[in-house]
Amino acid sequence: MSPPGLIKGAGVLPDGPLNAAVGETVMFNPTLTSSETLFYVSWIFGDNIIIQYNTYGPNNTDPEYEGRIFISNGSLELRNVTSNDSGQYSVIIVRDGGKIAVGVTELDVNGENRLSDLFFFSLKDGSAGLSVGAISGIVILCLAASSAGAGGGYYIYKKK
Repeated sequence: MSPPGLIKGAGVLPDGPLNAAVGETVMFNPTLTSSETLFYVSWIFGDNIIIQYNTYGPNNTDPEYEGRIFISNGSLELRNVTSNDSGQYSVIIVRDGGKIAVGVTELDVNGENRLSDLFFFSLKDGSAGLSVGAISGIVILCLAASSAGAGGGYYIYKKK
């Protein structure tokens, strides 16, 4: 059973895989229909957070993706894709009212074998293998860390 306000898997991201050729630009577009304010968006490639947007704290981009990756209204734009960009992408979105949406899809660059094909498992149901509790814990941890960072920065700024 999902916590109230959690939307998981189906409907958050289109069914994958998305296909692209080396050098192209790919858009990952969450299919959320709400026009509510987005407070927090985190895009994850494999196990690494590649970009975070936080209304109340610092925004972070993995240095490996600087200049190639952008967020707009929760959508992720990945430019100049390489074969190393093939794999699983996840998004965690916290909207107005604390509603949480989690989605998973895959990117296949130049028709390479997807990770799920190599290890004989499927993500077609939208599951990344994490429980709802684990996903909620990740979201809470990210929000707490961002808030602590913003508060610490504000404290240091005011202290000077």
